[in-house]
Amino acid sequence: SLTMTYQKIGNFVSLHIPVAQATTGTNTTLLANDTALPAAIRPTTQQEAAIPDMVNNGANVTGLGMLRIATSGVVSIFRDPTGTAYTNSAVCGTGSGFTVTYFIAIILFIFGLKGMSSPVTAKRGIIWAGLGMFLATVATLADPEIAHIPLMLIAILIGGGLALYAGKKVKITDMPQMIALFNGLGGGSAATISAIELLRATTTNSDTLMIITIVGALIGSISFSGSLIAFLKLQGWMKKAWRFYQQKLVNALIFIGMITLAVYVVLVPNNLWLLSSLFAISLLLGVAITVPIGGADMPVIISLYNALTGLAVAAEGFALQNPAMIIAGTIVGSAGTLLTQLMARAMN
Repeated sequence: SLTMTYQKIGNFVSLHIPVAQATTGTNTTLLANDTALPAAIRPTTQQEAAIPDMVNNGANVTGLGMLRIATSGVVSIFRDPTGTAYTNSAVCGTGSGFTVTYFIAIILFIFGLKGMSSPVTAKRGIIWAGLGMFLATVATLADPEIAHIPLMLIAILIGGGLALYAGKKVKITDMPQMIALFNGLGGGSAATISAIELLRATTTNSDTLMIITIVGALIGSISFSGSLIAFLKLQGWMKKAWRFYQQKLVNALIFIGMITLAVYVVLVPNNLWLLSSLFAISLLLGVAITVPIGGADMPVIISLYNALTGLAVAAEGFALQNPAMIIAGTIVGSAGTLLTQLMARAMN
């Protein structure tokens, strides 16, 4: 499993390909230096043909550029402003650094999850998992394509400070509702990332990537609203379970409406009204699923939403081409699913 993970990450971070530029007349031809690349990541003839002409009106461009072929089919050119040529060694060195860092982070996630399986090693497991997330965050921020780093650091300080304060002040008996709240924020984050990616989508985007992004949006929205309702119930701010006539039928109709809107979003991308309706009905479904559940069964539904949040993060990892999100989300989703099954059997 770890070997396959390493190879998968290597494919993700090795998509920066050196290209030579040759100017002829009024057109610029970009030729990929295929021979220096493993066969698995060489650009295809179709990808080379999709490279747009970056020069207009006969302007001559010389030197080397950097061709980045994204899995969504989007192609962009990067060039050192000083004219310095990128070399294969520089590219491979950067890719190897990212690969090793993400790989170590993923190993720490796995050992952290293993440690949390026992009260004796739970604290150690949390530390390992936290260190893994720290490494993954640093590796992501070190990506030269990442922008607005100061804003992200401010957000990390604000969010981390609030979480640290809440974690120190919360009573141990109030821990379930705190977990529900933080889990809901994770689902909301995944849904927000999906919203941004869907707003940027065009008709040229891969349908598969669109579907994965929409799945992350739906799961994240349901987890967000459902977890908030679970928090209100556990906190005692919502005293009773709300049930209404033909509740299962209503939930089924909401689900069918959600899937219908999701199909339209794929067919008609970048439509603000459709996206707003899709997120609204997804949030409504999360509320409708959770309100009839009593307080005694809240741990089961929280565990379920935790698994859904993990799957939403994994889906957004595919959308953002971030291997750490893919692996961490998959681990959380699988562990949460197993925990939900065990708790449901034990309580019924």
